[in-house]
Amino acid sequence: MEITPISNAGGARINGIDLSKDVSPEDVAMLKKAFLDYGVLVIPGQELNEQDQLRFCNLIDRKSTRLN
Repeated sequence: MEITPISNAGGARINGIDLSKDVSPEDVAMLKKAFLDYGVLVIPGQELNEQDQLRFCNLIDRKSTRLN
């Protein structure tokens, strides 16, 4: 996984990860740190269904969302 800052104002682009598959604990830690460091993450090229989106949100913050 590659994390590239977008600008001095904040935000980072994340490449080299497929969020439709299981994410390793190491990658989860890197994503959490990147979110805290940059505030906004751009992760292009993802084909995510509702379950994938929910799983990703819960990786970052367990209390974040649920499906209705």
